[in-house]
Amino acid sequence: MSRRPMRQWSTPMTNLGGSKPLRPPEQSITACKRRRHSTRRAIGQTTASAGAGAPTAISIADAPAVTEGSDLVFTVTRSGASTAAVGASWTTVAGTAAAGSDFTAASGTVSFAIGEVSKTIRVATINDSVVEPTEAMTVTLSAPTGGATLGTATATGTINDDDVAAPPPSFAVSNAAGTPEGSPMIFTITKTGTTTSSYSVNYRTSNGTATTGIDFTDTNGTLTFAPNETSKTVSVPTIDDALVESPESIWFTILSPTGGATITTANGTGNILDNDTPAPPSFAVSNATAVTEGGTLTFTVTKTGPAAASITRRPAVPPHPVPTLRQCRAR
Repeated sequence: MSRRPMRQWSTPMTNLGGSKPLRPPEQSITACKRRRHSTRRAIGQTTASAGAGAPTAISIADAPAVTEGSDLVFTVTRSGASTAAVGASWTTVAGTAAAGSDFTAASGTVSFAIGEVSKTIRVATINDSVVEPTEAMTVTLSAPTGGATLGTATATGTINDDDVAAPPPSFAVSNAAGTPEGSPMIFTITKTGTTTSSYSVNYRTSNGTATTGIDFTDTNGTLTFAPNETSKTVSVPTIDDALVESPESIWFTILSPTGGATITTANGTGNILDNDTPAPPSFAVSNATAVTEGGTLTFTVTKTGPAAASITRRPAVPPHPVPTLRQCRAR
């Protein structure tokens, strides 16, 4: 049985409601397909536009302050779209804090996978024993990747000191040992107390019973003690002369310490010992002046040259008495 061929519409169909003609069925199907395709395309464009959003920007924030020895933690964030992988390079930069002594220099990259919006960078700080003020360093971002841009590219990290300053030291001078004239007289100055910095103290000599320029050379100056030094000496030249003299003294004084240091013993003394030996004295007796018998003969004894002590000389006595003229006649 053969089918009857489909009838072709030659005239527009009329809506039952009245005047507007109806489209043939195949035209209506084609129009529906076109509408569905346009709708899908519009939805896709809207979704893509919503996903793209603003361009991605990478920024870094200041790290919370830490005590030396703890890590500085910097937070890096990205704003805008997170539908693509992005990243940036970073490096540490010294400020008042020095790389190698206050923190460990470092560099690297920070990478964001799709959907990630926050990362951290850790910088190690160094714990030392130096008393110092609060110090700072920075971390800088550069060379963004994945189409990202840089927002805030530099952040600061603050390092607080944990060392307590020791009280200032004290200084004292000790007496010098007795010194032969011509040899240097040695005075010792000591520093008491632990220090992490250098301190200085001035010194000078002055006359005691010894006289500057005659018995010793005037000496003055400044002593600087490094943190690990506790003792220093000063040599005062003495002058060798040819005079026989008693021991003579000089004064040595320390003054004007720096950095709040104090002085517990400001003055020391030392004796210059004479090295000259006096020559022994000589004696002589002179003839007595003639006297009438019965008178007294007087002999004068003189001493020549210095003597360190009194010296007594007795006159020599003949072994036998000398007889008088009268005694001779009687014999």
